[in-house]
Amino acid sequence: LRFSVLDVHGVLAAIASVFARHSISIASVVQRDAVEGESVPLIFVTHEAVEAGVRAALSEVEAMDFVRSPTRVIRIED
Repeated sequence: LRFSVLDVHGVLAAIASVFARHSISIASVVQRDAVEGESVPLIFVTHEAVEAGVRAALSEVEAMDFVRSPTRVIRIED
């Protein structure tokens, strides 16, 4: 999941909290350096998750004021 977010305090914690409520376990997180005044990509790789939970979590996160553009979802399958 690639989010485009403002680089402000609490963003990572807010997204992780939403994931926890939807039983989504995080495998890794990558945050690129930000340029002041611009958005920063925040990339999450999750462990296997239920599609409905992921979609519900995405809807909740994308409604938050720090999200700057639609989330990109890339499915990784074995």
